[in-house]
Amino acid sequence: MLTHLRRSLILALLLIVFTFAYAFAGTGISQLFFSHQADGSITSAGSTLIGQNWTSNRFFHGRPDDTGPYAADPKKDIDGGDNPLVANGVSGEYDPDITASDAIVQIPMVSAATGISPSALRSLIARETEAPELGFLGTSYIDVLQLNEALAKLR
Repeated sequence: MLTHLRRSLILALLLIVFTFAYAFAGTGISQLFFSHQADGSITSAGSTLIGQNWTSNRFFHGRPDDTGPYAADPKKDIDGGDNPLVANGVSGEYDPDITASDAIVQIPMVSAATGISPSALRSLIARETEAPELGFLGTSYIDVLQLNEALAKLR
């Protein structure tokens, strides 16, 4: 009986050590090869992986959610914005990316608030547009945080 207990304890300790070693190895490899992503893709203004709540007209806004001009109104039978999280009762700017056409639509608002010409904003949008992953997966997109950081440098 003591032999079985000793073997069980040794096996349990080995499995615990292996589990932690595996987790630390995965973290180390992530830090070595993908440090920016493993650290949360943090910039001076926030994370590029999490949508920011841009309320000022001096900045480009993320995808419309259920709180702004696209808000739902059950009395008028309006479903609201295109926020996929509305179904579970959570609303906000959760998507960090928009399409170039979403950014182009906002040019008059940003231009009026900042005084930057629409042509300069169009070229900024063109510079910040990312190609689809591997050239064919998905569509082109713009990270709103990076676009707004480039906009701040432009001013």
